[in-house]
Amino acid sequence: MSLSGQWITTYTGSNTGTLVIEIDEVGDHYEGSACAWDHNVNNPNSLVRFNTLSKALSQRLEGVLVQPIDNLGNHVHPEVTKNLAASGFNFPATADIEFELKLILYSPNLQGIDQAT
Repeated sequence: MSLSGQWITTYTGSNTGTLVIEIDEVGDHYEGSACAWDHNVNNPNSLVRFNTLSKALSQRLEGVLVQPIDNLGNHVHPEVTKNLAASGFNFPATADIEFELKLILYSPNLQGIDQAT
């Protein structure tokens, strides 16, 4: 199996935005990144990069560094996040991440599957 892909979805909670996840199979593990693009352009966005220890389909990673980025994907200066914190905006330093990959076999000969032309 070779895994490589990008997934894009929306998220909601205390903030709303677009989540972009990229995962690649590298040797005996996975590597990837996830960006949370906040819909409020005044808030910084979040970037995490991760490496798993194995190719297990279920993963839990603890204490993953969260990097604040601006709307162009540049790292935000620590002074900016300090000023945001002083105004009541809390930006996490780390995150715990859980994900489960699901293997989906595709065959163009299976009935009931619509194919894009």
